Amino acid sequence: MYLKIRIILVCFDARTTPEGKGRNLEIKKEIERMLKSVEEEALVVLGDLNAHRGLLGAQSIDRNGRMILKWLIEYNLTMLNLDDRCEGTTTWEARDQKSTVDFVLVNQKMYSRFIEMEIDEKREKIDISDHNLITVKFKMKK
Repeated sequence: MYLKIRIILVCFDARTTPEGKGRNLEIKKEIERMLKSVEEEALVVLGDLNAHRGLLGAQSIDRNGRMILKWLIEYNLTMLNLDDRCEGTTTWEARDQKSTVDFVLVNQKMYSRFIEMEIDEKREKIDISDHNLITVKFKMKK
């Protein structure tokens, strides 16, 4: 017996231009198509969703934040960034600005294996990007 894990890594366009919005709509449709096809798999959706949730960071909720809320409800996902076992909140920092735009979403099969998550806000592990390293630990049987 083995555990089948589907990992969806995504990077939404940060541009608010018609081109950026159009690209994000295509990405959103493709992700939702994949979310609908998940059956018995453990699922992880993670990446730079360029979203503001309103609950994390100083920014108020935006279009992508509302999209994530819809996914959480419609596909019964859990946002690990909001879990008590997540240390840190800021995932992006540049030019004296801070934000939370990177998220890790999981279905219940994966959440039951979740141990902890750390966002390296002090950039002690790696400091080569304007995004902070996110480490997630899951318990997996051999």
